[in-house]
Amino acid sequence: MRRSLRLMRIPGILALFSLAQGAVLFQEDFENTAFSSRGWYDSPQATLSTQNHVSGGSCFECFFKTGSQKCAGGTPGRHLFTESESVYLSFWVKYSANYVGSGKPYHPHLFHFVTNKDNQWVGPSFTHLTTYTEQVGGVVRIALQDGLNNDTNCILLNNNSFVRCNGNYSTYKFTEARSVCSCNGFSGDLDGRDCFNQGDGTYYSARYWDSPDTMFKNSPGRFYKGDWHFIGCYFQMNSVSGGIGVPDGIIRYWYDDSLIMDYSHILFRTGVNPDMRFNQFLIAPYIGDGSPVDQYLWIDDLAVSTSRPTALDGRGPLFPGGGRAIIDVMVNNAPPCAFGVAAFKPFTLELANVRGQVIWHSRFNAGSGHSSVRIPAQAGSGLYFATVRQQGNIDSRKVVLLR
Repeated sequence: MRRSLRLMRIPGILALFSLAQGAVLFQEDFENTAFSSRGWYDSPQATLSTQNHVSGGSCFECFFKTGSQKCAGGTPGRHLFTESESVYLSFWVKYSANYVGSGKPYHPHLFHFVTNKDNQWVGPSFTHLTTYTEQVGGVVRIALQDGLNNDTNCILLNNNSFVRCNGNYSTYKFTEARSVCSCNGFSGDLDGRDCFNQGDGTYYSARYWDSPDTMFKNSPGRFYKGDWHFIGCYFQMNSVSGGIGVPDGIIRYWYDDSLIMDYSHILFRTGVNPDMRFNQFLIAPYIGDGSPVDQYLWIDDLAVSTSRPTALDGRGPLFPGGGRAIIDVMVNNAPPCAFGVAAFKPFTLELANVRGQVIWHSRFNAGSGHSSVRIPAQAGSGLYFATVRQQGNIDSRKVVLLR
């Protein structure tokens, strides 16, 4: 018999999730450079760091040399996956103490999703749809771009002047054959927009959303960029009704399990592309004007799935446990409970890594109330599967430990 899990606010536990949440499309733990064997392509090669990692023995290291646009050692590249109406990206990220990004109000780009409307080698900056997940000057930025969808017979520029439009933007009749981002107007949730001539008669069309606060700060503390942070970003396509795109798509962003950005009126596609779906992911750190300094960023334990594992009870910031890692097992027959086990009957708690390898287990005698189980130091920061077993009953959940 399975019992329900209640999220416990306990030291060392950053998040505690249900396992039965969506399909995993692919995962990357950066334990070796055989990226092509795991589905990565487009010159997949990257530097791995054994000094900075969350779990396992290494992570992806991007070194921006002064003046360079890209990571000195390359990147894992691109990864195709099963087409999906929604995607959830999760990863751990850490920056060097001197990290400044581009030093300008744009770039560096970091992660992109593109769709089945473009080929597997597309740009990706000029497409039918590209998503951007990045941080600019410590502020989280989520952006969309869809320049290939522009109706170039009527372009609305950033200063609200227009090009062509039969002489009057306000009366021009747009069809569904148009951009959803900026150059052809916009609907739904909007923070910032960008439409400009690329110099060849085409127009870059984008819109973006910035976090209200700086999330990657220079000073040590909860938001320090020099610490590992667990990030989640979710994109869900909008619906199309009667051949018309409905602005009911979703964008969400979590920082260390706190939901800091939440938009539910997004237009990703119009009636021209009702079957548009996400199907490609890129790791593409890029500073267009060149890096102003020698600087590093590190990425570990990245995964793409169709939805985010949802916390079962409560939300809000949790803090590192000062080196402690404790899991509460509630030994009480009456729900609600955490790991629900019968009082006074022994139970076993085991911890497995993302590859399914059990790295620690122990047997305990249960009393009544809570049993607080201290996880040993061999389980460092990272994503694990915690399983309680008691007389044939099994209860498993994901846990993210932050030491």
